[in-house]
Amino acid sequence: MSKDTYEPDIITLNYLAICDIVFDESLDVTIYGYTFQDKSEKIELELYSNLVTLKNIISCNKENGNKILDLISSSANFKKDEPINVDFEEPLDGPLIIENIELDVYSPYFQNEVGEWVPNEEMGYIIDDFRVMTN
Repeated sequence: MSKDTYEPDIITLNYLAICDIVFDESLDVTIYGYTFQDKSEKIELELYSNLVTLKNIISCNKENGNKILDLISSSANFKKDEPINVDFEEPLDGPLIIENIELDVYSPYFQNEVGEWVPNEEMGYIIDDFRVMTN
C-alpha cells in the first residue's frame, strides 16, 4: 500500500436490520443496526451514508419501506445543531429488514504519525455501493 493512498477493504453485506437513523441538515446519515456473520453471529453496525442512498436502501423493503420513508419525511424539520433521530423499531415492532441487497461497506483509514494507513477504530463503516438482488 502506498503511503499516499490506500485501497479500502470492501466488505459485502447481504442482510441488514436497521434499528434507527440519525441525520441533520447536511443530509449525512448514520444508520444503526446489525447483520449476521455466517447466519448466526450478530454484529452491531454503525454505517455512514447520505440520505439518497438511505432512501434507496429502505425502498428495497417492499412491505415497510414506504412507511419508513413517510416517517423520515415527517421527521425532517431541521433545527440548527439538533440532529434528528428516527427510531424504526417502534412503528414496525422491530427493525427494518433488508435482505435483497448486496451492500458494500468499508472501514475508513487515516495516516498515523509515521505515514502508515491504519483503521479508524472509533468509526463505523462507510457505505460504498449497493446492488438490489433479483431472484
